[in-house]
Order: sequence, then C-alpha cells, then structure tokens
Amino acid sequence: HIPVEHLWIGTFHSICARILRIEADNWGFRRDFTIYDDDDRKSLIKNALKELGIPKENLQPARVKHIIGKAKNSFVSPDKLTGFAYGHDIKLIARVYKRYMELLRDAGAFDFDDLLVQPVEMFRKYPESLEKWKQKFDHVLVDEYQDTNRTQYLLIKLLAGKSGNITVVGDDDQSIYSWRGADLNNILGFENDFKKAKTIRLEKNYRSTGIILKAANSVVENNKSRMKKKLWTDRQDGDKVKVLECLNDRDEAKRVISSIEHECSMHKSTLKDFVILYRTNAQSRSFEDVLRHRFIKYVIVGGVRFYERKEIKDILAYLRFLANPNDKVSFNRAITTPKRGIGPKTIEAIEKFTGEQHIMIMDTLSRADELFSGSGILKKVEDFYDIMKSLGEMRGKTGLDALAQKIVEKSGYEMYLQMDDPLKFEDRIDNVKELITAMGEYENLSDEDDLTAFLSEVSLVTDVDTWDDSSDALTLMTLHSAKGLEFPSVYIVGVEKGLFPLPVSFDEPAGLEEERRLFYVGMTRAEERLHVSYALQRMRYGSYSGGASMFVSELPLDILDIETPELLYTKIPLRNQPIRRAMEFEDYSQEMTDYDEELRYSVGSYIRHPVFGRGRITACSGSGENTKLTVMFGAQEKKIIVKYAKLIQG
Repeated sequence: HIPVEHLWIGTFHSICARILRIEADNWGFRRDFTIYDDDDRKSLIKNALKELGIPKENLQPARVKHIIGKAKNSFVSPDKLTGFAYGHDIKLIARVYKRYMELLRDAGAFDFDDLLVQPVEMFRKYPESLEKWKQKFDHVLVDEYQDTNRTQYLLIKLLAGKSGNITVVGDDDQSIYSWRGADLNNILGFENDFKKAKTIRLEKNYRSTGIILKAANSVVENNKSRMKKKLWTDRQDGDKVKVLECLNDRDEAKRVISSIEHECSMHKSTLKDFVILYRTNAQSRSFEDVLRHRFIKYVIVGGVRFYERKEIKDILAYLRFLANPNDKVSFNRAITTPKRGIGPKTIEAIEKFTGEQHIMIMDTLSRADELFSGSGILKKVEDFYDIMKSLGEMRGKTGLDALAQKIVEKSGYEMYLQMDDPLKFEDRIDNVKELITAMGEYENLSDEDDLTAFLSEVSLVTDVDTWDDSSDALTLMTLHSAKGLEFPSVYIVGVEKGLFPLPVSFDEPAGLEEERRLFYVGMTRAEERLHVSYALQRMRYGSYSGGASMFVSELPLDILDIETPELLYTKIPLRNQPIRRAMEFEDYSQEMTDYDEELRYSVGSYIRHPVFGRGRITACSGSGENTKLTVMFGAQEKKIIVKYAKLIQG
C-alpha cells in the first residue's frame, strides 16, 4: 500500500494556485487573491489602454491579450517583449503589458497565466522557499509532457532540482499544440536536462490493427525532430487503408457518407462507431449538407454546426434583411455588425419612425436625414443604407455568392474578424468563405427566387434540434479535437494540397512536421478501419485547389486499397510515381486590391500571400497589374495574377 494522504494531484494551474495561497504571506501577496478569467483580462487591458491614452481602434484588446498570453507561456516579461514578438505595434503592446501587470497587482489578482509564472519567479527570488518545496515533493510526475510550455518546463526543472527525481510521460509524435505555446523541445531535450534519466519506450499498441500502425509509422518517420520509436501490436493486420480519390468536395462528402452507410450494413456497426476528422472547421459544411439530406443523425464535437456559427449568422442577417426589409431581428444584427457606432437609441428611433409612418425599415433608412439631420449618426446610417441598396440592385442579376462577397467587402467584415479575435480569425474567415462557396454551388429546385429559397433551406437547417451526443449519431470533429479518443472506423478527409498540410506550414520545417504529427494523431485514432480521402478539385477562397497531399504519398502502396472516381483517368501520386490527370486546374486568387506600381517581381525572389503564406517565384510573365506569376508555396505550385492578389514582397 502506498500512503496517498500527502500526494498532490492536479493540473499545473491548480497546483500552482495552491502553492501561491500557501506562500502568499511570505511572497507578499494577498492570500485571498482573485483569479481573472478571459473576460476580466480583456476588461483590464481596456483599462490599461484607456489610461495610456491609446485608442482601441489603434490597438485591439484581443491582440494585446493574445500577445501577453503567448509571452507569459514563454516566460517573457514586458521589458523583453520587443525581442520576443514582432510587429509594428509591439513596443506599444509592451507598454500596455507593463501597465496591465501593475493593474493586476493593484487589484490583488492573478490571471490564468500568472498562476504558472509567479511561482517560477518567486522560487528564483526566494531560494529558501524553493528548497522547502523540493523537500516536500520527493518525486515529480508529469503526464502529456509533450504539451508543456516554456514556463511549465522551468517550474519542473526547479522542483526536480539536481536530484532529478522526476518522471515524465509523453509522446513527441503527438505534440500538436505549438499554437497554444507547447514546446516540443521540452520532451526532445529531456535526456539532456536530466543526464541520469532512463528512457522507456512504450511501443506496444493495444488499440489499432497492424496495417493501421504500419501506415502511421511510415508517415511520422519522415519527421526529423523526433525520438526514434516504432509502434507495434500483436493484433492481426486487419483491413487495408482505404484511399478515396474524389472529383471535388461535394463528391467527397457523398462518397464518404455512402461508405459509412455501407460499413454499417457490412459490419453491423452503429453510427457512433464512426468519426469524420478534418483539418479546418469550415470543411464540415459539405458533410453536414449530405447528412441532412439523407436524414442521418450527427454530432459536431468541440465545435458548432456550420449554419449556427456566429460569423455565418452575421452574414445571413444581411441577406435576410435584404429578402425581408421589415425583419427587425436581422436588421438589428446587421446594422450593429461590424460595430458602426450605432446603438440601441438609434435603432429604437428608426423602428419607431417605421411604425409611425407605416413603412418598411429600408424606407426609413432612405429618409435618415429626416431623423438624424445635423447629427453625427446620419453618415453612419446612410453608409449602412448604401450597402443594403447596392445589394438590392444586385439581387436577381448576379449569383448568390456575389451578394455574400459584396457584404464582406463593403461592411469591412474581414477586418472586423481579424481585430475581434486574432486567434480565431483564420477559422472564422474560412467559414465565411465556405458560406460564399456554398451559395455559389446552390441549386434552386423551388418556385421561389434564389435568395428566398436559399434562406428558407438554411432556416430549416438552423431550426433542427441538436442531436443528443449520447444517442447513435455520426461524429464530426477537427483533428485537434480527436486527440485522446478512439473509434472503430476513422475517416480523415481533405488530405490534399493547399489544405492539409496548411500552406503556411511550409514557411518553416517545424510547422510542416507538426502538420504531419497531426495526421499521425488522426490515423492512430482508428481501431479497426482507416480511410483517407481527398478531392482533385476544391473551391477555396474563390479559386481551385486540390490533389493528393504529400502525406498520401508517404503511405506504403502495399497496404492501400485505392478507389478512384469514375469517368476520370488519374493515377494517385504514391512513392516516386508521377501523377497523370485528365484535367489540370489553374489557381487564381480572387481577392482584389490596388496594384502597387513600385512592386517588381523576378524569378527567385520571395512573396507572401494572405492564404498560401510565403512562396518563391519560379516563373514570371506579363507586366504591370497583369503580371502573371508561378509561385512555389512549399511543395505546392500556384499561378497568380498580381492585380487579383494581396501580395507582399519578402
């Protein structure tokens, strides 16, 4: 029997909070300190900005919060911030960071990150305190060590001390959270940090079949920054890995769902035995469409159904108000998103005038000068009216996707998303662009006009009751959300060029290797059957991409069951085999910008694209705004017309 009454078990944050309360008097803190959550932090940052006389328009609180959190995870103080992070506003953020810390101290509070930072600082400042805690903990054990950040690493080193009484458990091949501050070097450098450490490789796998492990090992072995190991099992080899090559994302969704239906029948499985894993949240939309049309229950884990996501509802509010100029709810949401300085009193005045005059809200907006003459609010209301008026003029003369694109452009919605929450920006703008794609693909089978029919269909989707996730339902989730889970049958979808790995990961080897680890994590969720799919053609950001990802070519050919689409001759690019395809797709960015005559492009120079990241120019033709570039973004080639792309040199 092991006595457990003095055993401390908890998260880093809970244990550190306990230490802080015990040491509060010795370290000069209030014992009843407050722990600030995200909302509290944002409020305090706003106060700091106000005190320093920095307008929120010049420095968004969400960006400041993100940078401060990142700095604390890496144990970087305000005076060291300029050497840690980059950007035109970093010096300004450093000032806010310093004042923010002063305000925290004045309030007798710690934010979540401080719970880790403060014990490290105090242990360094008060060696006698550190010695006391080192004696208290005979041994330190850390689970999921590959997910620790720099500050957690420093804390562990201090507590373990020279005696090295420490055990860590982790898998460097499952380190997929660098964007949260996790540092892969913590686990890779463990044997260096603790010279007497003994490494035990837990390579026997009890979950997956032999074939699945062979596939996973073959992929992850391409990473250079890893500890050598190879998973094995005494289970049977099992089914081959099925690779589904699809014509486009709609074809992919239909074939994946059909394959799941077939498996249910063949293996007498239930829907909860299956999971569909994707790289980005926006990919769920095409699968949700098929599942709804086939009346198949599903649940999204760690996310929100596509048409219930805030950014989708924001754009739909404009469209609903366009379709029904007297829709008060949609008008309310549209006129206040993005924020225009229009508040409840203005909206109340508009609605009151509308009721008194017995007219539509749009009619009231056209007569805004009668309500707000001489007021600063007039221009803001007129600007919103101009957006809605231009949409009304486009309706019926252009595609639905053009309407949505116009809303994003005219309202400044993309900039709003970027400023609102930088961490979630990529996911949220992906969702908006996926909505635009969905509207472009929409086929109206009713007697109503396209916009009305589309909104009716979306309303029916939104009003469906959320499925009970404990019932028999198909699971959809991102690869990041799947860590630690397992399913009899796993489908990893969208494993293709320009999507997985993400183009931005080609900027640095570490980024590409983390994407490969993410694929490995997805593969090792499978117990019995593993499926990998990709589309030859996918509409993203107004342009086409697609084709098998480099990760597909890393799978051993002898363990694959490859299913190609009918009526299209193609060959999968596997292990040194060239691809042959009946059709090729050009890729042009559709994002408009003013052309800068001073920019000059030459073969061998580098540019940066807002979607694909940093790339090297391999061919150049034409001149001026009609210059056409061929650019290699990592292993991916793109053709771009300069006048349509927001390019930055370097």
